[in-house]
This record gives sequence, C-alpha cells and structure tokens, in this order.
Amino acid sequence: MKNIQFLLIATIFLIGSLNRISAEPFAYVANNDDGTVSVIDTVTNIVVDTIPVGTDPFGVAVTPDATKVYVTNSMSDDVSVIDAATNTVLPTIPVGTFPLCLAITPDGTKTYVANSSSENISIIDTTTETVTATIILTAGSVPLCLAFTPEGTEVYVVNFGGPNLLVIDTSTNTVTVTITIGSFPADIATTPDGTTAYITHNLPNFVSVIDTKTNTLTLTITAGGSPNNLAITPDGISVYVSNSTSVSIIDVNTNVITNTITLGGVFGRDVAFTPDGTKAYIANSAGFVNEIDVATNAVVATITIGTNPQGVGIQPPAKVLDVIAKAKKNIFLTQIELFNVVSWSRAPTGFNVIQYKIYRDAALTDLIATIPTNASPFFVDHNRPSDETSTYFVIGENVFGNEITRGSTSVASSK
Repeated sequence: MKNIQFLLIATIFLIGSLNRISAEPFAYVANNDDGTVSVIDTVTNIVVDTIPVGTDPFGVAVTPDATKVYVTNSMSDDVSVIDAATNTVLPTIPVGTFPLCLAITPDGTKTYVANSSSENISIIDTTTETVTATIILTAGSVPLCLAFTPEGTEVYVVNFGGPNLLVIDTSTNTVTVTITIGSFPADIATTPDGTTAYITHNLPNFVSVIDTKTNTLTLTITAGGSPNNLAITPDGISVYVSNSTSVSIIDVNTNVITNTITLGGVFGRDVAFTPDGTKAYIANSAGFVNEIDVATNAVVATITIGTNPQGVGIQPPAKVLDVIAKAKKNIFLTQIELFNVVSWSRAPTGFNVIQYKIYRDAALTDLIATIPTNASPFFVDHNRPSDETSTYFVIGENVFGNEITRGSTSVASSK
C-alpha cells in the first residue's frame, strides 16, 4: 500500500495542506512516513512534542480559536483531532479514501476534507466531531487542496482530475462554478481581502491567478521548479511559493516574482506564517523545517523533525485581549454620575483587526459601542446604576465581521 501511495504522489505531484496562524504560537507539522505530528515552539524553534496519529499523515489545519488541530491520515482514510492544550489525540474520524488536504471554515464550525481517491469531500462538524455531510463530485474528480473565502460563503477546491477549480457554495454544498485552469494543479490560497486566489501547478512550473469576483483565470506566473505549496502573508502583500529547492516570492500588487530564496534539502512542501507575519515555516521532505525571516527573506533556522514532513499548521492569533475596567464618578451640584472606563490592548499588527465591539453580555447581544482601530482603545460607559457589577466583552473583528480576538473583564460601580 505504501508503494501505491508513493506512486500516486509521484504521478500527480501531490502536496501538503495550506494553513495559516497566540502571542507564542506553535507549529504543527505532519511527518508522513512516521505517522506523527511534530510540535514546534515558534519562539525557540524547539520541538516540544511528537504526537502519534494515523497512517501517513498529510494535511494539517488549526481551528480559528487555536484549541484543536485536524490532521488527515492519507492511508488510514481518517482524520485525527488533536487537543492543542494537551497535545493528545481526541477522536479519530473516518472520512473518504486517501484524504489529503483539509480546511476549516472561518467561523470554526466545520472542517472540509478533500478525499482524493473517492471523488468527494467530507464535512466534519467540529463540535460533534462527526461527518455530517458529503459532497459528491463528478466522476473522475481528484480533489486536492481547498481554500475558503474570508467570509466563508464559498470554498475553492483544486480538482486535479479536471484539471479545474471548483467553486462550492457552503450554504448548499453544491458546485456552482467550474473554472478551467492549467495542468497538474496542486495547492491554493486566497488573499485576506478575498479578491484573488493563487494556484500552484507542478508542471509546467507556474502559478495561476484567479479573480474571485468574476471567477476567471486572469494570469499565469512562471515560478521555480515544480511549485508545490503556497501561502499568503497575513497582510496580503506577498505570496510565498515553495518549489523543489527554493521559495519564490510574488508581489500581490504586481504579480511579479520579486525574490527567490534557496532552500536546502530535497523538496519544499507546505508553507505557513506566524500570526504577526514575521516568520514563514516551510516543510522540507528531507526531514526538517526551514524558518524564513520575512523582513530579510533569509533562511534563519533549520529545525530537524520527522521523516518526509508535508503539511504545516500554525496556531491562529490568541483569543485574548487584555481588558481593564475602572469605576469612576462625576460629582455635580445636584447629582452624582457613576461611569466605567473600559480599555484594552490592541491586537498585534498582522491580525487585520479593523474594529473593536464592546458588549455588556457574554451572549454578545448588548452592543454598546464600536471603536475603529485608529481610535484610542478605550470607551466610557456613562450613567451606570449604583451597586451593580458590569461585565464587558471586547471583540476584535476583521473587515468581514469575523471575530479575530477577544477579552473580558468585570467591575463594580463606584458608590
């Protein structure tokens, strides 16, 4: 069976899953030949844990709240779910045949798994950890990697069997558009603003550019030898494409390759960025991970892990803001006004938070203010009742209204 897997990978040049993003995030790397996942502390670049999973793990995705890691096991036809707090495997979920890449919806409620040899996509409910739906594709389809639009209304699926790009409406889980692309397509990533998708093609060494508003192929960019995986920086400025022995960097504004970084080893695989966008981690099938300093575009570390690493997933931003509330009062001639001053830490650069919403309830129904990121991070809640404790929730949102980070605190009114 192992030879069959390698033959399939060699034939269609399969690649690892793409993923993106905690003040001190951990990187999770699937070691295909070892049946394990290496956990790397991205601050120290030390491997802090090695987690046994299924047979021939391939793709990795981390939930938006950074609590769970999903790993496809390509030869045992299932998905392992890792508790990120304890690095222990929770349930193992049976899916279709030869699952490779997977992607989690922006709201974190579902995981879509591309089953490359059974012509379908499994949808896992991340609360119940069960397959709740299966999207049946046309005969001859070979779904590889997936990428969601930022708002989560559509998912783009690379179909090696087309070869084409399938656009699936996530409200109905039906294919609504089929886009013709070039041969040997592999990985896909969408820009943070959702306007563009980039697709690697192992042969004849190029990257396709898709306008996601019109769902048309607009450009092809010649890349290095056998481009495999790719990822887009959190600020949406650059695309990093892993090739056989290098990384090509594409400027999103001009779609021109501006730099090429030489890697050691045999084959560059999956690419992922730390939440602040300062580091890129590249899996290398030679048995290590390269760390690239994004500011200098230089390889600054080589981290030895397991055998034949493929997918890389890095924890998303921490879901905690430091929130402080202080009770105050204004004394007038005839009355006293009680008020609370709520302040919070800003989300780090690169998290793409555009506004903060302040609520007085955990259900997030009592919205009392919306503060843009270019304003001072505080809010004055006037005319509070005496002898009342108020609990405030501060939610940082991106341009699509998705929660990126949050924090809460409580304070009793002054007397």
